[in-house]
Amino acid sequence: MTVNYDSEWHIKNASDIRARLSPHLDTKELAQIIPSSLQGIFVRTIDDVMELYCYEPETRDLSDIMSRVNLNAPLDLIAVYSQVMFLTQVWQQMSPKRVYIAGFGGGRLGMAYHHYNRDVFVDGSDFDPAILEVARSHFGIEYDDRYSIAAADSAQDLETRETLYDIIIIDVFSNSGQHASHLASREFFTKCRRKLNADGVLAINLIERDPERSAKISNMASVFPQLMEWRQQGSHIVFASKTEARKHALLKRAETFERDANLTFPYSEHAKALQLVDLAEYRFG
Repeated sequence: MTVNYDSEWHIKNASDIRARLSPHLDTKELAQIIPSSLQGIFVRTIDDVMELYCYEPETRDLSDIMSRVNLNAPLDLIAVYSQVMFLTQVWQQMSPKRVYIAGFGGGRLGMAYHHYNRDVFVDGSDFDPAILEVARSHFGIEYDDRYSIAAADSAQDLETRETLYDIIIIDVFSNSGQHASHLASREFFTKCRRKLNADGVLAINLIERDPERSAKISNMASVFPQLMEWRQQGSHIVFASKTEARKHALLKRAETFERDANLTFPYSEHAKALQLVDLAEYRFG
């Protein structure tokens, strides 16, 4: 499917996003604490990059960076793991129509799907309503009729959605940076499989230091017939699908999309690094 990413709409939309972010370029504050009744939220600007952190109110220990945006180039995904998860954009032959994001955060992936697919609907959730407001006030998200984002537990919210998705993204971590285990159970993955179209894909953001990582991957393998992974410097992204994904075709689509959308990050190189999951490593390793 050929898409003109230099269309009048895409040019205007990119300009509108930059305009919403432009006031932050003039801020003299290096850091700001955002009120929240559920957790601490910390936003800071360094040069032209805005970063979102959370923390346990009792300790004030910051999490890892939860979201980053280049205020001058907001569609350039900065975090490598988000660049990799965005490979779901080309997992199928056709552009995605329905996406669900568990752990919406600052909305980087949501914004990317929304921009590059004019008729996509982005559903999702984040457990803290203050985070969703920060996505709007600091990270350039405009909640139009193609967004439906709830302040809710993702497992419960996904159950209420009466739709089938082309893409499900799982990117949920606690204030202290721990991965949400209840979103990696066999029961939850079974729920996700029911919510995916026949050729849909689920992508989950794991970390190699997670002591439950092997069990989580084994849970995925018990539900989905094919798993592919990308691993680098402690990051671990796993893709699960109901049907076989052919790496050669996926790479070709990634190369085309990277060229046509004028991406500034190594999108197709990430696709080249995908490998089938060796289940023996997780069952017996």
